[in-house]
Amino acid sequence: MSYWLVIGPPDNWTFCFNNGNVWGFSPSYQRVWQSIAQGDTILCYATRPVMGLIGYCSVRSKQEDGNPFFPQEQQERRALWPLRLTLSPGSIIPRDRWDTSRVLLERRGVTLQRALQKLPDDRARDLIQELDLSLIHISEPTRP
Repeated sequence: MSYWLVIGPPDNWTFCFNNGNVWGFSPSYQRVWQSIAQGDTILCYATRPVMGLIGYCSVRSKQEDGNPFFPQEQQERRALWPLRLTLSPGSIIPRDRWDTSRVLLERRGVTLQRALQKLPDDRARDLIQELDLSLIHISEPTRP
């Protein structure tokens, strides 16, 4: 099993999670995308204004699909991101908590280079543990 960092705008993550957990990549990611396998773990990073990890999930399947799916694709009537992943529901911070409960990557040795990049196993496991702690904290009842 491998760990992957996937970077995208918050609105795109919201669309993904509300529409079957489908994420897409442009053909320029073909070589890297081919390395992803069913069961691999995706760490979801939301760009500005969130600027942090918002959750993780596993790859359920992957497929090439030339049909427009995402809003911009539907507007342009062509597939811009035909390299698609279908993700498990995963462990995702609730949308209204992304700004306050996200996991920051600053000083973590993770460089945000591309929209899809492989992460070292040990670093990914540490980040998942921190995401799990954020999710536990969110689910704890507040005390007066």
